[in-house]
Amino acid sequence: MAERHTLSLVESAKLVNLILAEYAASRKTDAEFATYAAEKLGFKVDKTHVNTRRVELAISASNKVVAPDLLAISERLEAVERQLAADQREFKGLAALTIDLTTRLGVLEKAARLKGTFEVPHG
Repeated sequence: MAERHTLSLVESAKLVNLILAEYAASRKTDAEFATYAAEKLGFKVDKTHVNTRRVELAISASNKVVAPDLLAISERLEAVERQLAADQREFKGLAALTIDLTTRLGVLEKAARLKGTFEVPHG
């Protein structure tokens, strides 16, 4: 069985600072980051050291966001934007039609009043 290594307070502080500074951007797993940290800091670091400190710092695992997820989000956003553009064109057309109908009804109402044949229905 592998010997368990406990970090000193100073080693732990150095690891925490490195995790805060570089973990998220590194896109490494905890095990990969442990290997990197051991080389950079000059003392033994294992994936458990990285994992426990990362979790305590509320930093999510770097390898959880994958390209297909981002691609799916991008595709959904493009579909929503296309639908919004279509809805805006339709709304503009309906708004123009409504104004046109209102104008025509107004003209018809005025013409009928002049002739005395138009009654406005009361709801």
